[in-house]
Amino acid sequence: MRGYETDLDEWEAGGDGLNPMEIVLGITLPELDGGFEPVFTAGMRTLNDPDLGEVRVVDVVPERMDRFAARILNWLKLRTMENHEKRIGIILYDYPPGEANLGNAGYLDVFESLEVFLRRLRERGYSVRIPDEPIKDILMREGLINSPSYHEYGGQRIPLSDYLEFFSRLPERIQDDVRARWGEPPGELMVDGDDIIIPVTELGSVYLCIQPSRGIMETDSYHSRDNPPHHQYLAFYAYLNSLGLDAIIHFGMHGTLEFLPGRETALGAECYPDLLLGELPNIYLYWAGNTSESTIARRRTYALPVAHASPPVRQSDLYGDYLVLEELIDQWHGDPDDGLRDEIIERASQLNLRGDIPEIESELFRMKRRLIPRGLHIMDSEWDPNDMVSYLLGVLRFDREYPSIHSMVAEKLGLDYRGSMDTATGWEIERHAAEALKRILTGKSVDLPPEYVEWVRSLSERCDFRGESRGLLEALEGRYVNPSRGGDPIRDPEVYPTGYSMHAFDPMKIPAPLAESRGRLAARKLLEDYLEENGRYPETVAVVLWGFETLKTGGDTISMILELLGVRINRKYGPWAKNIDVIPLNELGRPRVDVLVNICGIFRDTLGSQIEILNRAFKTVAGLDEDPEDNYILKHNLEDGEVKVPPRIFGPGPAEYASSIPDIIGGGAWDQEDELAAAYLGEMCYAYLPDSVREAPDEFRRNLQRVELVAQERDNVEYEVTDLDHYYEFMGGLTSSVRNLGGSCSVRVVDSTEDEIYVEGLDEVIGRAARCRILNPVWLDGMLAHDHHGAKNIKDRVEHLLGFSATTGAVDNWVYDDVAETLILDDEMRRRISENNPYAAVRMGEILLETAERGYWDAPDETLNRIREVFLGLEYELE
Repeated sequence: MRGYETDLDEWEAGGDGLNPMEIVLGITLPELDGGFEPVFTAGMRTLNDPDLGEVRVVDVVPERMDRFAARILNWLKLRTMENHEKRIGIILYDYPPGEANLGNAGYLDVFESLEVFLRRLRERGYSVRIPDEPIKDILMREGLINSPSYHEYGGQRIPLSDYLEFFSRLPERIQDDVRARWGEPPGELMVDGDDIIIPVTELGSVYLCIQPSRGIMETDSYHSRDNPPHHQYLAFYAYLNSLGLDAIIHFGMHGTLEFLPGRETALGAECYPDLLLGELPNIYLYWAGNTSESTIARRRTYALPVAHASPPVRQSDLYGDYLVLEELIDQWHGDPDDGLRDEIIERASQLNLRGDIPEIESELFRMKRRLIPRGLHIMDSEWDPNDMVSYLLGVLRFDREYPSIHSMVAEKLGLDYRGSMDTATGWEIERHAAEALKRILTGKSVDLPPEYVEWVRSLSERCDFRGESRGLLEALEGRYVNPSRGGDPIRDPEVYPTGYSMHAFDPMKIPAPLAESRGRLAARKLLEDYLEENGRYPETVAVVLWGFETLKTGGDTISMILELLGVRINRKYGPWAKNIDVIPLNELGRPRVDVLVNICGIFRDTLGSQIEILNRAFKTVAGLDEDPEDNYILKHNLEDGEVKVPPRIFGPGPAEYASSIPDIIGGGAWDQEDELAAAYLGEMCYAYLPDSVREAPDEFRRNLQRVELVAQERDNVEYEVTDLDHYYEFMGGLTSSVRNLGGSCSVRVVDSTEDEIYVEGLDEVIGRAARCRILNPVWLDGMLAHDHHGAKNIKDRVEHLLGFSATTGAVDNWVYDDVAETLILDDEMRRRISENNPYAAVRMGEILLETAERGYWDAPDETLNRIREVFLGLEYELE
């Protein structure tokens, strides 16, 4: 891959990688065809010619060309070698370090999937030894754990002399960076005496390896590109290269190699991912739903990402006292007795459901139809018929080339689907739609158009995940792995089947037409919600903008931002030519709202062209000749001392991907909430302008002081806001920063996971998430079906509640009451969690006690004492 504009003199001096257009032409478009390994080999050099004067010529970088050639040869070698001769390294993760999180990956049962894959390797002729005991037990028994608390270190010991020989060959700048951060070799992490411990075990010609942690997690960000790897991290990849491996597989989403210091693209020999990977072919098993971070792995570790599926989904349904409440409401509809009404309101109050009976009933129906993951995905697994029906109900709820199945069924029944979604009538439509799908899938007749029936059957046939191991095996044999788009399989059912070389949605087509319409609708609903509550429009809205969401939705949030500003994209000259059209104020019918956009580093790295579009929009609106009271960005720009392009896009520094808030929360390394706000204010204050990125703390604070509303889209069913720490990191980081600066703001979640878009308060969303997942026996059973991983995932959600409490205060007390009662104080559930992962069970108890100690949970002393007793008993058993 060559740079068409990149100046080699600047690149060699440590300058950034390619510019946005070079990335599109040189990397993005080839990725759509299955291209990978974007090794930078040439750029532009400015020379002075005696006849022509200053000229620009293409110049090859010899060392980079050698690297590229060596990597090509190693891929070709995989084609010609016999499988029984190949040596493969499989890399697992353990983050945060310790026993509780061993082998974790996003929505993948790593241990079960690994056992499937090892069998496939043996069937394909690899010299692999299939162990007699579970892989998790082997890793625990041998102490293959990062910084274990309850086990002794295990694995390969690297003598200091061997490591020093390797370390001395590294570029001097690299040695200086590592020493400055981690001290002299061997450092303090994963060492025994002077030996460095490498967690690895051999299964014939296959090596199972635990990727090192990034260091002191509570002070350094997991995704930090400013923090050099420590000595054991360097030794780990040096050891893999010394084994004579023919390829490595990073097994699941995701590792940390791709986030090490170095350029975003066009890496050089002193960029850590390139330096450590060396010439090893890198294959990456990755969740199909996260194309943004898989793209980082593609570009920074030359990975070939092979997609695996999401877990099956099912409707949350009701349980326990919620079922009783539903029955009482059914009775009330038949006989609206005042005494029964009072009982319903009382029972609803006990369940912390607010409102009158129609509002309570509406919430119950939203809970019932909410799609939740049924556990984790296992490689090559097949879905049962109920899983298929639940998935297709989610897919077919949206209008596509055909209307929503719910609308079609409702029409046959003579009912109005849109007007009855959250009612008993809506649930009747839901049941008939599910029955119609069952009939279609079993070949029975159904009163729907024949072409629609065939289309639905074709969608079901796409849910074939048997190619996942095959995709890895084909990559290991140096074959071409067919490319296909990753993304949200419910929004985009063409994401399935899996096992392909996944790539992201073409960023030049963002915002896509459907995203434009849904984003505009979301903006209108957001403003209507604020207007209803406050009697006026907000002057400034802070919007969280992720690459994770944008590449799946096609740009919902980008369209929402543009609508808030009162502009739209004009594609008159083609899909790539995006002009900004201003919506006249008389058509807009409201003021133009100022927007503070908070991006992550992954958005920066993958969607630079969208940053350019947004900056053009801000420039256009700030330059309009309008009354400042009708144009809040103009008003604020005038107040700040008018600039041509007011800084409105803020995010982490060029070497970072996000803030350190999750690490601070997870490590408990804070005393006051102000510390969390200070971390966010200090780490996310970089302004992304048309021609530069610069630290702009004053502008960031000034804009935050005006924020009256914080909003973020939740776009996929896999992750509720309580399932992912980045939700509290960004929504909470913004909220705590606004409050730290003396302001106040509402927090709203834009839920676009269904055909209807909902705008709701964060406390409501967290409450529903708790009811449908962490307190729901169905969700818990699904998770606990996966040894070790299940309890780890439950534990994570408890920690995320603490994160939301610390940054937003939006977790109601009842949530913690019910979490403690359901997970810790219920003897049977505690036994199941402890048997699944005792280390996660201990951590859960620690989190709940910390939550109470910090004042976020007002728990009776008796409850806290019982938790302490349980916690001490579990710790005693482990020790």
